Amino acid sequence: MNSSAKVILAVAAGAAIGLAIGVLVAPDKGTETRGKIRKRFNELETDLEDQVSSKISEMKDYFNTLISDTKSKANGAVSDGKELANYLTDKAKF
Repeated sequence: MNSSAKVILAVAAGAAIGLAIGVLVAPDKGTETRGKIRKRFNELETDLEDQVSSKISEMKDYFNTLISDTKSKANGAVSDGKELANYLTDKAKF
């Protein structure tokens, strides 16, 4: 498991533990507590969606850069190969 997944898992676990403790010690009525829980879960869901979206965007950028660099290197290698082939062809003619 990579560090990003560990962070996301830790945030989710921390939220669940905090929620459980909050329910146990809450002085509010059940309906108020449930409303607070629902609100907090919605906030956590939004935060998690934002984090996942951000990581996906970072991964896309990384792979697009990797693909671009690989294409560039491959094109350079092909060009070098063509130059070498032309050089050797010219050398063979003499």
